[in-house]
Amino acid sequence: MNPTVWNRRIYQVLLGIAILGTLGLFFQQIRLRGVLTRLRYPYVILVTIDTLNLNYTSPYNPKYEGTPQLARFAAEGVLFERAYTLVPVTMPSHTTIMTGLSPATTGVMANGDVLKRNVTTLAEYFKARDYRTAAFVSLGVLKRVFGLDQGFQEYDDYLPPNRWYRNAREVYRSVQSWVLTHMPEPFFIWIHLSDPHEPYLTDHPKPDTRVMLDGREVGQYALTSKEVFPLHLELSPGEHKLTFISIRPHHPDDRPDTGILFRLVDLPRWKRWARYPDQLPGGEVPLTEPLEILLVNTGSRTVRITFEFTGSLRRPPPSEVLPAYRA
Repeated sequence: MNPTVWNRRIYQVLLGIAILGTLGLFFQQIRLRGVLTRLRYPYVILVTIDTLNLNYTSPYNPKYEGTPQLARFAAEGVLFERAYTLVPVTMPSHTTIMTGLSPATTGVMANGDVLKRNVTTLAEYFKARDYRTAAFVSLGVLKRVFGLDQGFQEYDDYLPPNRWYRNAREVYRSVQSWVLTHMPEPFFIWIHLSDPHEPYLTDHPKPDTRVMLDGREVGQYALTSKEVFPLHLELSPGEHKLTFISIRPHHPDDRPDTGILFRLVDLPRWKRWARYPDQLPGGEVPLTEPLEILLVNTGSRTVRITFEFTGSLRRPPPSEVLPAYRA
């Protein structure tokens, strides 16, 4: 082989080794820098759980075994034996947590009040120190319109359609995706959970209301969830009877006015199709008796309409609330 060609190939090999070695050192420095950054700027994660009673947490009630992760977390960290809130309401309380200021100072005294932009928040403090900031909230009273998004580069306040809350599993899916994406950076995240908050739903709440069309069952629903339910109906020409019936079982400690309340959503939209009982317009009605609505298709062909309704449980008895809260 020509010595000149041989020398050139040796040079190319050595240059390649040098480049690979430099790249390896570079990426090793990046990893080291990431480790050093996290040592200097640790991840900061704030978790708040709305309306969680300390008697249902293992750290404060050793007889209760329902929160093993909280027990482990408390054992490895600092447990406060006394804590005081300035106001036991979701938006004002979280505003105090995020600002260190009293409700009288921030002006946020109740749900629905808006935090003014001239107040510095915890998220703004971290953002100014090169932290990535994000929040994941689970109740409508904490949506960004009320001002707690200040300083958060991402504020996830998405709620499923026709719902004013989302459960912990739904929140966690968003949190997990975000954390996996931003792990190389120092970050501050706020995770707000509200599963112990009313309507105290488990994954599959028991139906409490049956819906009938012309004597045929079209579905059973849990109005105690306070969700808005769509009901898709096909109406042939003529008159049809839509009936809502409470199937909630009686409890021994029911109060006289305990029962399922029913309400139609966007009532004026259905005046073309429906004739309502006198007591229906204007709000909720108790389903102490079956509620009948007359649907009228005055055309000559079958039509498809969507009926939306919601409801709640009025004056639930203790025997129903406490097990639901525990669940």
